[in-house]
Amino acid sequence: MKFPYPEKISLQWAAAFATVLLCSQLAVGTGFYFASCVFVYIMLAVYAFNMVGGFYRASGAFIFFNSVNGLILSQCVKVIVGEPANSNLYEPNRTITVYLIGMMGMTFAAIATRRIRPAKSIVDDIKDIRKLPQMAVGCFAMGAAYPWISQLYATDAGSGTAWSALNQLNFFLPLSVVLSTYSVIKASNGARSVNAMVLITVGYSTLVGVFNFSKQGAFAPMLAYLLTCAALRFRFKAAQIVFFCVFGAVSLQFLVPMIQMMKGEAEYVPTATSQFNMEVDLLSHPVKMAADYKVASEADHEASVADYYDKDMGLMGRFSLIAISSLLIEYTDHGHLHGWDQMVLSLESVIPHFIWPDKPQGRKGNTYARELGILGEDDTTTGITFPLVSEAYTLGGLTGVFLVSSILLTLYFFAFDSLVGDIRNSPWGLVVFVFFAHAAPEMDASGLIPDALVTTLKIWATIMLARHVLPALGNLFRGPDKTHIVRIASARSIRRRPGFGPRVPPQNMPAATGD
Repeated sequence: MKFPYPEKISLQWAAAFATVLLCSQLAVGTGFYFASCVFVYIMLAVYAFNMVGGFYRASGAFIFFNSVNGLILSQCVKVIVGEPANSNLYEPNRTITVYLIGMMGMTFAAIATRRIRPAKSIVDDIKDIRKLPQMAVGCFAMGAAYPWISQLYATDAGSGTAWSALNQLNFFLPLSVVLSTYSVIKASNGARSVNAMVLITVGYSTLVGVFNFSKQGAFAPMLAYLLTCAALRFRFKAAQIVFFCVFGAVSLQFLVPMIQMMKGEAEYVPTATSQFNMEVDLLSHPVKMAADYKVASEADHEASVADYYDKDMGLMGRFSLIAISSLLIEYTDHGHLHGWDQMVLSLESVIPHFIWPDKPQGRKGNTYARELGILGEDDTTTGITFPLVSEAYTLGGLTGVFLVSSILLTLYFFAFDSLVGDIRNSPWGLVVFVFFAHAAPEMDASGLIPDALVTTLKIWATIMLARHVLPALGNLFRGPDKTHIVRIASARSIRRRPGFGPRVPPQNMPAATGD
Protein backbone atom coordinates (compact mmCIF):
# COMPACT_ATOMS: atom_id res chain seq x y z
CA MET A 1 0.00 0.00 0.00
CA LYS A 2 1.32 3.43 -0.96
CA PHE A 3 0.40 6.54 0.97
CA PRO A 4 -0.97 9.12 -1.48
CA TYR A 5 1.44 11.97 -1.99
CA PRO A 6 -0.49 14.97 -3.32
CA GLU A 7 1.66 16.56 -6.01
CA LYS A 8 -1.50 18.24 -7.25
CA ILE A 9 -5.16 17.90 -6.34
CA SER A 10 -7.81 17.68 -9.04
CA LEU A 11 -10.07 20.72 -8.99
CA GLN A 12 -12.98 18.47 -9.97
CA TRP A 13 -12.44 16.21 -6.96
CA ALA A 14 -11.93 19.25 -4.74
CA ALA A 15 -15.21 20.74 -5.97
CA ALA A 16 -17.01 17.44 -5.30
CA PHE A 17 -15.60 17.29 -1.75
CA ALA A 18 -16.42 20.94 -1.07
CA THR A 19 -19.98 20.46 -2.39
CA VAL A 20 -20.57 17.45 -0.13
CA LEU A 21 -19.21 19.41 2.84
CA LEU A 22 -21.41 22.39 1.95
CA CYS A 23 -24.56 20.27 1.81
CA SER A 24 -23.61 18.49 5.03
CA GLN A 25 -23.03 21.76 6.85
CA LEU A 26 -26.38 23.11 5.71
CA ALA A 27 -28.01 19.86 6.84
CA VAL A 28 -26.73 20.26 10.43
CA GLY A 29 -27.83 23.89 10.63
CA THR A 30 -24.83 25.90 9.48
CA GLY A 31 -25.68 29.32 8.04
CA PHE A 32 -25.59 29.57 4.25
CA TYR A 33 -23.09 32.45 4.19
CA PHE A 34 -20.68 30.61 6.50
CA ALA A 35 -20.94 27.34 4.55
CA SER A 36 -20.51 29.15 1.22
CA CYS A 37 -17.36 30.88 2.43
CA VAL A 38 -15.93 27.51 3.48
CA PHE A 39 -16.66 26.18 -0.03
CA VAL A 40 -14.81 29.07 -1.70
CA TYR A 41 -11.99 28.78 0.85
CA ILE A 42 -11.41 25.12 -0.07
CA MET A 43 -11.37 25.82 -3.80
CA LEU A 44 -8.90 28.68 -3.42
CA ALA A 45 -6.68 26.57 -1.15
CA VAL A 46 -6.54 23.77 -3.73
CA TYR A 47 -5.81 26.24 -6.55
CA ALA A 48 -3.00 27.90 -4.57
CA PHE A 49 -1.59 24.48 -3.59
CA ASN A 50 -1.47 23.37 -7.22
CA MET A 51 -0.07 26.70 -8.39
CA VAL A 52 3.14 26.44 -6.34
CA GLY A 53 3.79 22.81 -7.29
CA GLY A 54 1.86 20.88 -4.69
CA PHE A 55 3.55 18.85 -1.99
CA TYR A 56 6.92 18.88 -3.73
CA ARG A 57 7.58 22.48 -2.71
CA ALA A 58 7.91 24.12 0.70
CA SER A 59 5.26 26.71 -0.19
CA GLY A 60 2.85 23.91 -1.12
CA ALA A 61 3.46 22.19 2.22
CA PHE A 62 2.73 25.46 4.06
CA ILE A 63 -0.54 25.98 2.16
CA PHE A 64 -1.57 22.36 2.79
CA PHE A 65 -0.93 22.33 6.54
CA ASN A 66 -2.20 25.87 7.07
CA SER A 67 -5.52 25.26 5.30
CA VAL A 68 -6.19 21.65 6.34
CA ASN A 69 -5.09 21.85 9.97
CA GLY A 70 -6.13 25.48 10.33
CA LEU A 71 -9.74 25.25 9.08
CA ILE A 72 -10.81 22.39 6.77
CA LEU A 73 -10.29 19.55 9.25
CA SER A 74 -12.32 21.29 11.95
CA GLN A 75 -15.17 21.88 9.50
CA CYS A 76 -15.30 18.16 8.71
CA VAL A 77 -15.26 17.23 12.40
CA LYS A 78 -18.12 19.64 13.15
CA VAL A 79 -20.24 17.86 10.54
CA ILE A 80 -19.30 14.43 11.94
CA VAL A 81 -20.40 15.39 15.46
CA GLY A 82 -23.56 17.02 14.09
CA GLU A 83 -22.82 20.61 15.15
CA PRO A 84 -23.34 23.77 13.04
CA ALA A 85 -19.96 25.09 11.88
CA ASN A 86 -20.84 28.63 12.96
CA SER A 87 -21.63 27.62 16.55
CA ASN A 88 -19.35 28.46 19.49
CA LEU A 89 -17.76 31.35 17.59
CA TYR A 90 -17.71 35.06 18.33
CA GLU A 91 -19.04 36.90 15.27
CA PRO A 92 -18.95 33.76 13.07
CA ASN A 93 -19.67 35.52 9.76
CA ARG A 94 -16.93 38.07 10.38
CA THR A 95 -14.56 35.26 11.39
CA ILE A 96 -15.10 33.18 8.26
CA THR A 97 -14.82 36.35 6.14
CA VAL A 98 -11.40 37.00 7.67
CA TYR A 99 -10.33 33.43 6.87
CA LEU A 100 -11.59 33.73 3.29
CA ILE A 101 -9.79 37.03 2.65
CA GLY A 102 -6.66 35.47 4.13
CA MET A 103 -6.90 32.61 1.64
CA MET A 104 -7.42 35.12 -1.20
CA GLY A 105 -4.17 36.77 -0.17
CA MET A 106 -2.44 33.38 0.07
CA THR A 107 -3.61 32.56 -3.46
CA PHE A 108 -2.09 35.83 -4.68
CA ALA A 109 1.14 34.91 -2.87
CA ALA A 110 1.14 31.49 -4.58
CA ILE A 111 0.77 33.04 -8.04
CA ALA A 112 3.51 35.59 -7.36
CA THR A 113 5.86 32.98 -5.87
CA ARG A 114 5.60 30.75 -8.92
CA ARG A 115 6.72 33.68 -11.09
CA ILE A 116 9.61 35.03 -9.03
CA ARG A 117 11.24 32.03 -7.36
CA PRO A 118 14.51 30.83 -8.92
CA ALA A 119 14.59 27.76 -11.15
CA LYS A 120 17.42 26.26 -9.07
CA SER A 121 17.41 26.66 -5.33
CA ILE A 122 20.34 26.98 -2.95
CA VAL A 123 20.37 23.34 -1.78
CA ASP A 124 18.37 21.74 -4.56
CA ASP A 125 20.62 18.75 -5.10
CA ILE A 126 22.75 16.23 -3.27
CA LYS A 127 26.33 15.87 -4.41
CA ASP A 128 27.09 12.33 -3.29
CA ILE A 129 24.17 10.11 -2.38
CA ARG A 130 26.59 7.48 -1.05
CA LYS A 131 27.34 9.74 1.91
CA LEU A 132 23.71 9.88 3.08
CA PRO A 133 24.20 7.18 5.77
CA GLN A 134 27.21 9.05 7.18
CA MET A 135 25.27 12.32 7.09
CA ALA A 136 22.39 10.67 8.96
CA VAL A 137 24.70 9.30 11.66
CA GLY A 138 26.46 12.66 11.99
CA CYS A 139 23.16 14.55 12.31
CA PHE A 140 21.97 12.08 14.92
CA ALA A 141 25.21 12.38 16.91
CA MET A 142 25.03 16.18 16.81
CA GLY A 143 21.34 16.32 17.72
CA ALA A 144 21.71 13.80 20.54
CA ALA A 145 24.94 15.18 22.03
CA TYR A 146 24.22 18.89 22.22
CA PRO A 147 21.63 18.85 25.07
CA TRP A 148 24.10 16.95 27.25
CA ILE A 149 26.97 19.28 26.33
CA SER A 150 24.85 22.36 27.02
CA GLN A 151 24.08 21.04 30.52
CA LEU A 152 27.78 20.64 31.25
CA TYR A 153 28.40 24.20 30.08
CA ALA A 154 25.09 25.71 31.20
CA THR A 155 26.70 28.99 32.17
CA ASP A 156 27.88 29.45 28.59
CA ALA A 157 24.56 28.54 26.98
CA GLY A 158 22.75 31.80 27.58
CA SER A 159 21.29 34.09 24.96
CA GLY A 160 23.75 35.71 22.61
CA THR A 161 26.54 33.16 23.09
CA ALA A 162 28.09 30.64 20.75
CA TRP A 163 26.31 27.84 22.63
CA SER A 164 23.02 29.63 22.15
CA ALA A 165 23.69 29.97 18.42
CA LEU A 166 24.43 26.25 18.14
CA ASN A 167 21.30 25.43 20.14
CA GLN A 168 19.25 27.31 17.55
CA LEU A 169 20.15 24.61 15.00
CA ASN A 170 17.48 22.27 16.34
CA PHE A 171 16.83 20.51 13.04
CA PHE A 172 19.50 17.80 13.35
CA LEU A 173 17.28 15.05 14.77
CA PRO A 174 14.44 15.36 12.22
CA LEU A 175 17.03 15.64 9.45
CA SER A 176 18.69 12.44 10.68
CA VAL A 177 15.32 10.65 10.38
CA VAL A 178 14.81 11.99 6.86
CA LEU A 179 18.31 11.13 5.63
CA SER A 180 18.44 7.66 7.15
CA THR A 181 15.02 6.73 5.74
CA TYR A 182 15.84 8.25 2.35
CA SER A 183 19.13 6.35 2.08
CA VAL A 184 17.56 2.98 2.98
CA ILE A 185 14.81 3.32 0.39
CA LYS A 186 17.23 4.44 -2.31
CA ALA A 187 19.82 1.77 -1.50
CA SER A 188 17.24 -1.03 -1.53
CA ASN A 189 15.54 0.30 -4.65
CA GLY A 190 12.28 0.68 -2.75
CA ALA A 191 12.33 -2.75 -1.09
CA ARG A 192 12.94 -1.52 2.48
CA SER A 193 12.39 1.64 4.48
CA VAL A 194 13.78 0.58 7.86
CA ASN A 195 17.18 -0.42 9.14
CA ALA A 196 18.91 -0.12 12.50
CA MET A 197 19.72 3.56 11.97
CA VAL A 198 16.11 4.45 11.13
CA LEU A 199 14.89 2.65 14.26
CA ILE A 200 17.47 4.43 16.41
CA THR A 201 16.78 7.91 15.04
CA VAL A 202 12.98 7.61 15.16
CA GLY A 203 12.96 5.90 18.57
CA TYR A 204 15.42 8.27 20.24
CA SER A 205 13.81 11.40 18.78
CA THR A 206 10.37 10.26 19.95
CA LEU A 207 11.66 9.64 23.47
CA VAL A 208 13.28 13.06 23.55
CA GLY A 209 9.94 14.64 22.62
CA VAL A 210 8.09 12.66 25.29
CA PHE A 211 10.56 13.46 28.07
CA ASN A 212 10.56 17.14 27.09
CA PHE A 213 6.75 17.22 27.35
CA SER A 214 6.44 18.13 23.67
CA LYS A 215 3.68 16.67 21.51
CA GLN A 216 5.41 18.12 18.48
CA GLY A 217 8.68 16.46 19.45
CA ALA A 218 6.97 13.15 20.13
CA PHE A 219 5.14 12.93 16.80
CA ALA A 220 7.57 14.74 14.47
CA PRO A 221 9.96 11.75 14.04
CA MET A 222 7.22 9.43 12.81
CA LEU A 223 5.88 12.20 10.59
CA ALA A 224 9.36 12.72 9.10
CA TYR A 225 9.61 9.00 8.39
CA LEU A 226 6.15 8.83 6.76
CA LEU A 227 6.70 11.97 4.67
CA THR A 228 9.98 10.59 3.35
CA CYS A 229 8.39 7.24 2.48
CA ALA A 230 5.44 8.93 0.79
CA ALA A 231 7.68 11.26 -1.21
CA LEU A 232 9.61 8.26 -2.57
CA ARG A 233 6.39 6.33 -3.28
CA PHE A 234 7.35 3.56 -0.89
CA ARG A 235 4.89 0.66 -0.76
CA PHE A 236 4.05 -0.33 2.82
CA LYS A 237 3.26 -3.87 3.87
CA ALA A 238 0.13 -4.79 5.82
CA ALA A 239 2.12 -5.35 9.02
CA GLN A 240 3.54 -1.83 8.80
CA ILE A 241 0.09 -0.31 8.37
CA VAL A 242 -1.07 -2.19 11.48
CA PHE A 243 1.95 -0.88 13.40
CA PHE A 244 1.16 2.73 12.44
CA CYS A 245 -2.43 2.31 13.60
CA VAL A 246 -1.32 0.81 16.92
CA PHE A 247 1.29 3.53 17.40
CA GLY A 248 -1.33 6.23 16.80
CA ALA A 249 -3.84 4.63 19.15
CA VAL A 250 -1.30 4.13 21.95
CA SER A 251 0.04 7.66 21.54
CA LEU A 252 -3.41 9.24 21.77
CA GLN A 253 -4.47 7.03 24.65
CA PHE A 254 -1.35 7.23 26.82
CA LEU A 255 1.50 9.44 25.54
CA VAL A 256 -0.57 12.58 24.97
CA PRO A 257 -2.23 12.37 28.44
CA MET A 258 1.15 11.83 30.07
CA ILE A 259 2.67 14.84 28.29
CA GLN A 260 -0.28 17.05 29.19
CA MET A 261 -0.28 15.95 32.84
CA MET A 262 3.44 16.54 33.17
CA LYS A 263 2.87 20.04 31.78
CA GLY A 264 0.40 20.67 34.61
CA GLU A 265 -2.86 20.41 32.64
CA ALA A 266 -4.28 17.83 35.06
CA GLU A 267 -3.91 17.24 38.79
CA TYR A 268 -1.03 14.92 39.49
CA VAL A 269 0.59 14.36 42.86
CA PRO A 270 4.02 12.90 42.13
CA THR A 271 5.34 10.07 44.25
CA ALA A 272 8.84 10.45 42.83
CA THR A 273 11.36 13.25 42.78
CA SER A 274 12.96 13.04 39.34
CA GLN A 275 11.26 13.81 36.04
CA PHE A 276 12.06 10.36 34.68
CA ASN A 277 10.59 8.60 37.71
CA MET A 278 7.46 10.74 37.54
CA GLU A 279 6.89 9.72 33.93
CA VAL A 280 7.51 6.09 34.81
CA ASP A 281 5.03 6.46 37.67
CA LEU A 282 2.38 7.79 35.28
CA LEU A 283 2.94 5.07 32.70
CA SER A 284 2.86 2.43 35.45
CA HIS A 285 -0.82 3.29 35.97
CA PRO A 286 -1.97 3.90 32.38
CA VAL A 287 -5.70 3.36 32.94
CA LYS A 288 -5.82 5.73 35.90
CA MET A 289 -3.68 8.26 34.03
CA ALA A 290 -6.02 8.23 31.01
CA ALA A 291 -9.08 8.56 33.27
CA ASP A 292 -7.58 11.46 35.24
CA TYR A 293 -6.64 13.24 32.05
CA LYS A 294 -10.14 12.82 30.63
CA VAL A 295 -11.65 14.38 33.77
CA ALA A 296 -9.18 17.27 33.62
CA SER A 297 -9.76 17.78 29.90
CA GLU A 298 -13.53 17.93 30.39
CA ALA A 299 -13.11 20.44 33.20
CA ASP A 300 -10.86 22.53 31.00
CA HIS A 301 -13.47 22.39 28.24
CA GLU A 302 -16.18 23.63 30.60
CA ALA A 303 -14.02 26.55 31.73
CA SER A 304 -12.74 27.49 28.28
CA VAL A 305 -13.96 30.66 26.58
CA ALA A 306 -12.67 29.54 23.18
CA ASP A 307 -13.64 25.92 22.55
CA TYR A 308 -15.11 25.14 19.14
CA TYR A 309 -17.10 22.03 20.11
CA ASP A 310 -20.09 21.44 22.38
CA LYS A 311 -18.33 18.56 24.10
CA ASP A 312 -14.72 17.84 24.92
CA MET A 313 -12.87 16.59 21.82
CA GLY A 314 -9.48 16.09 23.46
CA LEU A 315 -6.54 16.70 21.15
CA MET A 316 -8.83 17.62 18.25
CA GLY A 317 -10.11 20.58 20.25
CA ARG A 318 -6.57 21.95 20.44
CA PHE A 319 -6.19 21.78 16.66
CA SER A 320 -9.35 23.84 16.04
CA LEU A 321 -7.81 27.29 16.20
CA ILE A 322 -10.76 29.06 14.57
CA ALA A 323 -12.36 29.48 18.03
CA ILE A 324 -9.45 31.42 19.50
CA SER A 325 -9.20 33.39 16.24
CA SER A 326 -12.84 34.44 16.58
CA LEU A 327 -12.18 35.63 20.12
CA LEU A 328 -9.39 37.96 18.98
CA ILE A 329 -11.43 39.14 15.98
CA GLU A 330 -14.41 39.99 18.22
CA TYR A 331 -12.11 41.79 20.67
CA THR A 332 -10.64 43.83 17.81
CA ASP A 333 -14.09 44.83 16.55
CA HIS A 334 -14.84 46.34 19.97
CA GLY A 335 -12.25 49.08 19.57
CA HIS A 336 -9.01 47.23 20.23
CA LEU A 337 -7.17 47.54 16.92
CA HIS A 338 -3.49 47.08 17.78
CA GLY A 339 -2.00 48.74 14.70
CA TRP A 340 1.18 48.07 12.73
CA ASP A 341 3.69 48.78 15.50
CA GLN A 342 3.81 45.04 16.11
CA MET A 343 5.42 44.47 12.72
CA VAL A 344 8.18 46.92 13.65
CA LEU A 345 8.87 44.85 16.77
CA SER A 346 8.91 41.77 14.55
CA LEU A 347 11.63 43.30 12.39
CA GLU A 348 13.63 44.33 15.46
CA SER A 349 13.46 40.78 16.86
CA VAL A 350 15.58 39.56 13.94
CA ILE A 351 18.62 41.40 15.32
CA PRO A 352 20.85 38.89 17.18
CA HIS A 353 21.16 39.04 20.97
CA PHE A 354 24.90 39.64 20.87
CA ILE A 355 24.23 42.90 18.99
CA TRP A 356 21.15 43.95 20.98
CA PRO A 357 21.05 42.06 24.32
CA ASP A 358 17.84 43.75 25.52
CA LYS A 359 15.90 43.62 22.28
CA PRO A 360 12.09 43.56 22.63
CA GLN A 361 10.01 40.42 22.27
CA GLY A 362 8.90 40.16 18.65
CA ARG A 363 5.78 38.05 19.08
CA LYS A 364 2.84 39.25 21.18
CA GLY A 365 0.64 36.16 21.42
CA ASN A 366 0.84 36.16 25.21
CA THR A 367 0.00 39.88 25.29
CA TYR A 368 -3.18 39.29 23.29
CA ALA A 369 -4.03 36.31 25.52
CA ARG A 370 -3.74 38.40 28.68
CA GLU A 371 -5.92 41.13 27.19
CA LEU A 372 -8.52 38.47 26.34
CA GLY A 373 -8.37 37.04 29.85
CA ILE A 374 -7.25 33.53 28.85
CA LEU A 375 -3.75 33.82 30.32
CA GLY A 376 -2.87 34.99 33.80
CA GLU A 377 -0.55 37.90 34.42
CA ASP A 378 1.76 35.69 36.46
CA ASP A 379 1.97 32.96 33.79
CA THR A 380 5.39 33.32 32.19
CA THR A 381 5.83 29.76 30.89
CA THR A 382 2.82 29.24 28.60
CA GLY A 383 3.32 30.32 25.00
CA ILE A 384 0.18 31.22 23.04
CA THR A 385 0.07 32.00 19.33
CA PHE A 386 -2.85 33.25 17.28
CA PRO A 387 -3.28 32.14 13.66
CA LEU A 388 -1.94 34.40 10.95
CA VAL A 389 -5.27 35.82 9.77
CA SER A 390 -6.54 36.74 13.25
CA GLU A 391 -3.38 38.62 14.22
CA ALA A 392 -3.30 40.33 10.82
CA TYR A 393 -6.89 41.45 11.49
CA THR A 394 -6.01 42.98 14.85
CA LEU A 395 -3.08 44.78 13.20
CA GLY A 396 -4.91 46.34 10.25
CA GLY A 397 -8.47 45.04 9.83
CA LEU A 398 -9.58 43.31 6.64
CA THR A 399 -7.05 45.32 4.61
CA GLY A 400 -4.33 44.14 6.94
CA VAL A 401 -5.39 40.51 6.45
CA PHE A 402 -5.03 40.75 2.69
CA LEU A 403 -1.76 42.69 2.81
CA VAL A 404 -0.11 40.30 5.25
CA SER A 405 -1.42 37.19 3.48
CA SER A 406 -0.33 38.40 0.06
CA ILE A 407 2.83 40.49 0.43
CA LEU A 408 4.47 38.92 3.49
CA LEU A 409 3.54 35.38 2.48
CA THR A 410 5.06 36.00 -0.96
CA LEU A 411 8.36 36.86 0.72
CA TYR A 412 7.95 33.87 3.05
CA PHE A 413 7.28 31.41 0.22
CA PHE A 414 10.11 32.88 -1.85
CA ALA A 415 12.58 32.45 1.02
CA PHE A 416 11.81 28.78 1.69
CA ASP A 417 11.35 27.77 -1.97
CA SER A 418 14.64 29.46 -2.83
CA LEU A 419 16.35 27.51 -0.05
CA VAL A 420 15.22 23.90 -0.58
CA GLY A 421 13.49 23.77 -3.96
CA ASP A 422 11.84 20.61 -5.29
CA ILE A 423 12.12 17.55 -3.02
CA ARG A 424 12.24 15.29 -6.08
CA ASN A 425 15.83 16.50 -6.50
CA SER A 426 16.97 15.99 -2.91
CA PRO A 427 15.65 15.18 0.56
CA TRP A 428 16.53 18.53 2.16
CA GLY A 429 13.09 20.06 1.76
CA LEU A 430 11.45 17.31 3.81
CA VAL A 431 12.85 18.75 7.03
CA VAL A 432 11.02 21.99 6.17
CA PHE A 433 7.82 20.00 5.67
CA VAL A 434 8.15 18.53 9.16
CA PHE A 435 8.62 22.04 10.53
CA PHE A 436 5.57 23.35 8.65
CA ALA A 437 3.34 20.53 9.90
CA HIS A 438 3.43 22.22 13.30
CA ALA A 439 4.25 25.81 12.43
CA ALA A 440 1.96 26.54 9.46
CA PRO A 441 -1.44 26.29 11.23
CA GLU A 442 -0.17 28.31 14.21
CA MET A 443 1.98 30.78 12.30
CA ASP A 444 1.23 34.30 13.47
CA ALA A 445 1.59 37.38 11.29
CA SER A 446 4.48 38.75 13.33
CA GLY A 447 6.38 35.48 12.89
CA LEU A 448 6.55 35.59 9.09
CA ILE A 449 9.50 37.98 8.83
CA PRO A 450 11.67 36.33 11.53
CA ASP A 451 11.02 32.88 10.05
CA ALA A 452 11.76 34.01 6.50
CA LEU A 453 15.06 35.59 7.58
CA VAL A 454 16.22 33.52 10.56
CA THR A 455 14.68 30.05 10.31
CA THR A 456 15.81 29.69 6.70
CA LEU A 457 19.32 30.61 7.82
CA LYS A 458 19.20 27.98 10.58
CA ILE A 459 18.03 25.29 8.16
CA TRP A 460 20.69 26.29 5.62
CA ALA A 461 23.41 26.09 8.30
CA THR A 462 22.11 22.69 9.42
CA ILE A 463 22.18 21.36 5.85
CA MET A 464 25.65 22.74 5.19
CA LEU A 465 26.98 21.05 8.31
CA ALA A 466 25.23 17.82 7.33
CA ARG A 467 26.76 17.89 3.86
CA HIS A 468 30.31 19.05 4.51
CA VAL A 469 31.21 18.41 8.18
CA LEU A 470 29.04 15.73 9.73
CA PRO A 471 29.90 12.89 7.29
CA ALA A 472 33.34 12.81 8.94
CA LEU A 473 31.64 12.55 12.35
CA GLY A 474 29.42 9.80 10.98
CA ASN A 475 32.47 7.85 9.81
CA LEU A 476 33.72 7.69 13.41
CA PHE A 477 30.66 5.66 14.40
CA ARG A 478 29.73 3.93 11.15
CA GLY A 479 33.05 3.47 9.44
CA PRO A 480 34.01 4.48 5.89
CA ASP A 481 31.88 3.70 2.86
CA LYS A 482 32.69 0.05 2.15
CA THR A 483 31.10 0.18 -1.27
CA HIS A 484 33.43 2.98 -2.26
CA ILE A 485 36.44 0.96 -1.09
CA VAL A 486 35.32 -2.11 -3.04
CA ARG A 487 34.93 -0.06 -6.19
CA ILE A 488 38.38 1.48 -5.81
CA ALA A 489 39.92 -1.96 -5.19
CA SER A 490 38.19 -3.38 -8.24
CA ALA A 491 39.42 -0.51 -10.39
CA ARG A 492 43.00 -0.95 -9.25
CA SER A 493 42.88 -4.67 -10.00
CA ILE A 494 42.17 -3.97 -13.68
CA ARG A 495 45.40 -4.21 -15.66
CA ARG A 496 46.02 -2.62 -19.01
CA ARG A 497 46.67 -5.02 -21.89
CA PRO A 498 49.54 -4.23 -24.25
CA GLY A 499 48.28 -2.24 -27.16
CA PHE A 500 44.79 -1.85 -25.82
CA GLY A 501 42.94 0.76 -23.83
CA PRO A 502 41.60 0.27 -20.31
CA ARG A 503 39.92 -3.00 -19.73
CA VAL A 504 36.11 -2.81 -19.57
CA PRO A 505 34.90 -3.51 -16.00
CA PRO A 506 32.86 -6.68 -15.60
CA GLN A 507 29.07 -6.32 -15.63
CA ASN A 508 28.69 -7.71 -12.12
CA MET A 509 30.87 -5.07 -10.49
CA PRO A 510 29.24 -4.02 -7.18
CA ALA A 511 27.19 -0.88 -7.58
CA ALA A 512 27.42 2.03 -5.18
CA THR A 513 24.78 2.01 -2.48
CA GLY A 514 21.94 4.31 -3.39
CA ASP A 515 22.69 4.52 -7.16
